[in-house]
Amino acid sequence: MAILDEKQVAGLRADYPSPKKKTTAPQREAARIRQANRRAKLKKVQTAVADTTFPQHWLLQRDKLTEEQRNAYEVRESDVLDLEYLMRLYLEDRYNPEADVLNLQPEERVSLDELIAEVKEEIGTNGWCETMILLVSRLCTPHEKEFREAILAKGGPTGTLVRYGYRTGIDSGLYETFRERFMEQ
Repeated sequence: MAILDEKQVAGLRADYPSPKKKTTAPQREAARIRQANRRAKLKKVQTAVADTTFPQHWLLQRDKLTEEQRNAYEVRESDVLDLEYLMRLYLEDRYNPEADVLNLQPEERVSLDELIAEVKEEIGTNGWCETMILLVSRLCTPHEKEFREAILAKGGPTGTLVRYGYRTGIDSGLYETFRERFMEQ
């Protein structure tokens, strides 16, 4: 199995002629132009990568997912955001007024004990997400490659957030606030 195909080998031979073989001026000029074009193309790609923002990075990464994977992440993110919304309502003492406005019956309401149990199960199963990581400037650029790769290697909800932009775990700051107020009694 060859690493390079015949066209690639021919291109390399044209760019780097054998010292034994004499090249003509037009051949040398063609090789110089090809090298300059390759350098320009490489520089353009490097500049584009260096200017990547999180939304651009996530779009590129999400393109690599299958439709099933994307749907699974979106459903998971929706569940997490719903749970976080309920946590915030309880933290802001707004759950009951919101439930009254929506005319929720007692059996439709989520009690604080039920919410605490759900939060404990969620954290035990999936852990939490360090969303503060998004404050690191240029995290998705080559400048922070080592740090980004360390986060991705650790995996979990924070790795998923950095790689694909999906929130698949409860925000750690929200969890700590909720835990201190309701779970340490």
